[in-house]
Amino acid sequence: MSTPGQAVPPSGREVELALAATDNLRLAVNYGLASTELKDYESVIDQTSGVIVDAEGKEAPRVPKHTVTTSATWTRPFGDRGASWFLRGDYVYNSKTWLEAENEAYVGDVTLVNARLGVESDTWTAAFYVDNVLEEDAPLLVTAFPSF
Repeated sequence: MSTPGQAVPPSGREVELALAATDNLRLAVNYGLASTELKDYESVIDQTSGVIVDAEGKEAPRVPKHTVTTSATWTRPFGDRGASWFLRGDYVYNSKTWLEAENEAYVGDVTLVNARLGVESDTWTAAFYVDNVLEEDAPLLVTAFPSF
C-alpha cells in the first residue's frame, strides 16, 4: 500500500527508428530512458504496525530506467492471392526494475530474443513462434507479498 503525495512527475525520452532496408527487409529500433525519481512520497511497508518509510529520492517501482527493442522482418510473396511469408526476430532489453518504492528488492536486467515464422494476408495471419529463444531465466514479473 502506498500513499503518494506528488509521487512522480514522470519524465523520459524515447527514440524510435524504422527503416525499409530493402523491398523485403524492415528494421526497427526503439530506446527508452525513464527518469522516475519519487518526490514527496511515503510508503507503508508493514500493514500491521503501520511503519512508514520516506521513499523520496528513490526510483519508482516497476519501471526500468532503460528499455531497448529491436526487430528485423523479412517478407516474400507467398502464392498468387496476395499473401506473403515472413520471418521476424526481436530483441528486447529492460534494465533493473525495483519492486517497491523503498528500492530494496529488484528484478535484474532482462534480455529476450523472440522469433516468428509465418504467412499473412490482409485479413489473416498464421505463424509459428518461439519466445525467449535464449532461455533467459530472469523473472519478467515479481510480486512482493506482505509478511504474515
